[in-house]
Amino acid sequence: MTQMEQWEAWSIAHRTAPPVLRSAVLHAWFEHIHPFVDGNGRTGRAITNLELIRAGYPPIIIRRRDREIYLDALGRADEGDLAAFLELVISRLEDALRDLERAAARKQGYDLEREKLVRAQSNRLAVWNAGVHLLLSNIQLELADRFRDSPVEWECREFDQLTVENFIALCEGRTVRESWAFTIHIRAPGMPVVERLAWAGVCGPELRETLRNQPGRPVLMWSIPNPAGFPRWMRADTASPGGVQLTIANDRWIALSEGRVQQYSPTEMSQRIVQELAATLIPPDTL
Repeated sequence: MTQMEQWEAWSIAHRTAPPVLRSAVLHAWFEHIHPFVDGNGRTGRAITNLELIRAGYPPIIIRRRDREIYLDALGRADEGDLAAFLELVISRLEDALRDLERAAARKQGYDLEREKLVRAQSNRLAVWNAGVHLLLSNIQLELADRFRDSPVEWECREFDQLTVENFIALCEGRTVRESWAFTIHIRAPGMPVVERLAWAGVCGPELRETLRNQPGRPVLMWSIPNPAGFPRWMRADTASPGGVQLTIANDRWIALSEGRVQQYSPTEMSQRIVQELAATLIPPDTL
């Protein structure tokens, strides 16, 4: 009860704070206190939406496919770092506002051409999602083989696959938020941790030129931890294993690396990624 009284006192003292910030603080702090035997998550999300609705914003939805990002952000908030959780709330609020725009557009008239595009892109999306999943599976096999019987520890986390709307947006050259594909963490005793986030982005001009006779497609890009702390990740222009942009075409991975475009099989692509990550972790002459 003492912690809940402190929570309430903060809310009263900061009633004029920006509503999005208030919603994130009150939610994360409530989950940290965890006052109930059950229902803490639902209550915390209701508090967030109450704060947003009071300020004239639409309610947000923390989707089932956000679970890993949501729990990771709450874990960081437990340690005093609210940045990742605030970023998630802002991202879902942007989604809610876009949903309102789409609903208004549908009410004004059914977009038959858009529906045809969605159906056509669904098959290409399935190929993309399967290719990214296979790439991560191969990376995990390569990591297991390379670091077997060694003190090096590694972990990969796969996030939810692209939705068809986000896939279409990327193919049309529009960026999307929270397009995380997977993370790789490698730890060796006495060495800095190697961390990379792979995410789906917009294809750059070099790869578009190579694939100019084919439909648009997203690319995998890389980020590293942001030393400033917020946002959590920053784009890795010079620390991108396998290439700064990677995409799939005709069962081959097309990679842009050091200004050159090269093609690899799925196995070759995973081997190249792991080799470059291992070289970052441990000097090549000691491997």
